[in-house]
Amino acid sequence: MMYFILDQQHRPIRTTDVLYWAAWFENTEDNRRVALTETENWQVSTVFLGLDHQIGRGPATTVRNHGLSEGRRGL
Repeated sequence: MMYFILDQQHRPIRTTDVLYWAAWFENTEDNRRVALTETENWQVSTVFLGLDHQIGRGPATTVRNHGLSEGRRGL
């Protein structure tokens, strides 16, 4: 499993120390959202996952986008 943290510029940095990763992840809840885009009808949040969700099938995927339409907003 590949673990990642974010540096000050929101760039993913790989770590093999799961205890260091867990402590960083637990203490950085506010910094895990790397982008928020809002329009009149939509809200799209991009969050840092901390794990490689490609699982060795290409470049590491460490962020996920989530969109909500009007009436379901409030990430």
